[in-house]
Amino acid sequence: MFEIIAVHPLLALIGTLAAGGLVYECFKDHLKGEKLPLCPKCRKPMLTKVAKKGKHKGKQFWGCVDYESRGCNGLREKTIFDKKTLSQAEIEYRKKINKHVNKD
Repeated sequence: MFEIIAVHPLLALIGTLAAGGLVYECFKDHLKGEKLPLCPKCRKPMLTKVAKKGKHKGKQFWGCVDYESRGCNGLREKTIFDKKTLSQAEIEYRKKINKHVNKD
């Protein structure tokens, strides 16, 4: 014979949070390996840029890192799936670029 046991809502919430923690642990390494999108034209990394004029003024988009140096005009719209803030991968890439520029 089976007995039905009532579970306190707080205990159910704790179980849900614990399961969420397990899901986070499974995806933690994937999140660390976050990568920058590649330019559709030259396949170099793309960085977050902000439109300075036109109908999209003030909106963020992905722009090629070679825009200024080689004139590559590859770009990609930022979607709702892209982070509003800079990713760790982008921050590290920007540091690397700045070190290289400061050496010259």
